[in-house]
Amino acid sequence: MKIAFIRSLEVEKTKPYLSSIKEFVGNHNLQLKLFYTDGECFPSLFCGEYQKIDKNISCENLVQEILKL
Repeated sequence: MKIAFIRSLEVEKTKPYLSSIKEFVGNHNLQLKLFYTDGECFPSLFCGEYQKIDKNISCENLVQEILKL
């Protein structure tokens, strides 16, 4: 199963929430990808793929990025 997360806050501010899903993901067959606009992301912050996107991305272009999963 593939799951996309979309984040508009700095990724660093969400570390407690993102790191808490690591065990759940490890126990299930999940592929995660985080699309974010602000801050930086590192493997220690998120247990899946991640991609920084322009904060002014259109809905259509964001959907296209998500569909590439």
